[in-house]
Amino acid sequence: MNKKYIDFIADLKKNIVQSRYIAARQANKEQLSLYLRTGQMLSESISAENWGAKVIEQIATDLQRQLPGLRGFSYRNLMKIKQFADQYSQTQILPSPTAELLPAYKAQSETFWGITFSHHILLLNRCKTRTPKGNEGNPAGCK
Repeated sequence: MNKKYIDFIADLKKNIVQSRYIAARQANKEQLSLYLRTGQMLSESISAENWGAKVIEQIATDLQRQLPGLRGFSYRNLMKIKQFADQYSQTQILPSPTAELLPAYKAQSETFWGITFSHHILLLNRCKTRTPKGNEGNPAGCK
């Protein structure tokens, strides 16, 4: 094989790998955004409607019934989603375009959106205390 062909294959491979990485990061960001909105909806509705402790079990059952095969919205995961939103409701999370304009928040935003949901939950569960808003470089705001 000639050098041009080998270089061509190397470039294709690089583009494929890079594109997959970008797609995975975007999918993770969208999932975190969905979980934040879902957790906020759960907290607000439970509080406003004075729903009891078993409502999240019922919500999980109803979601499974209405969206067969749905993954990630079991009772256990809904509890984690609610915890996630409750913990981060006190933290300023800037959307990426805004963060791009404010260099001080860019690293914080990239760190937050770059961590998977399960890692966020792991960090939150290991926190002893939370620090105030705007704690750059510490997505969970832990001490």
